[in-house]
Amino acid sequence: MLALVDLALRLALAATLLTASIPKLARPRPFYLVVVNYGVLPLRLAAPYAIALPIVEFVVGAALALGIAQRWTGALASLVFLSFAIAVGTNVARGRDMDCGCFGARHRPVGPGLLAQDLLLFAAAVVITVWSGQPNASSLSVLAVFSSAQYRLLMSVLVFVLAMVAGVLLLVTGERRSFQVPSGDGGGWGTHAET
Repeated sequence: MLALVDLALRLALAATLLTASIPKLARPRPFYLVVVNYGVLPLRLAAPYAIALPIVEFVVGAALALGIAQRWTGALASLVFLSFAIAVGTNVARGRDMDCGCFGARHRPVGPGLLAQDLLLFAAAVVITVWSGQPNASSLSVLAVFSSAQYRLLMSVLVFVLAMVAGVLLLVTGERRSFQVPSGDGGGWGTHAET
C-alpha cells in the first residue's frame, strides 16, 4: 500500500513540475518578468533563478516520474515548492493583488488558496524524500529492470536529451536576449515592450 501512495505522490508531483516547466522553457522572458514582479529576490538573482528553475522543474519532474534518485529529487522538489510558498506568502502578506504566473497563466490570483496549494505540494515532496529511504518505497520504479551499466547509459542519454531540448526551445523561441529589467512601470510582467 505504501508503494502505491509513493507512486501516486511521485506522479502527481512529476506532472505538476513538468507542466509548470514547459511554458517557462518555451518563453523565458515572461517568466523572468514574473520573478521580478514578485519582488522577493534581488534583481541580480532574478535572472539566474528564472533560467535555472524551469530546467530544475523539468529534470526533477522527469526523475520523479521514472523513480530516479527519489531522495534527491524529492529534496529538490521540496526546495522548489518551498521557494514558491515563500514568494506567494510574501506577496500575500504585502497585500498585493497580482497574478501568480503559474503554468504560464495570467488569471490566477496570488492568495491564501495558492499558498495552501504550494505548502501541500511542499509537504508531498517532503514525504517522498522521507519515504525514499524506506525499504520497497521505490519498488515501483520504472528503472528497477535496468542493470547498473544500462542505468548509467540511460541517465547519460536523458541528460543529453534534456540539454538538447532546452537549447532547441531557447533557439526556437528567440528568447536568447539578455535578461535585463526593462524600463517602464516597475517590472509588471507582460506590460513591457521587448527590448
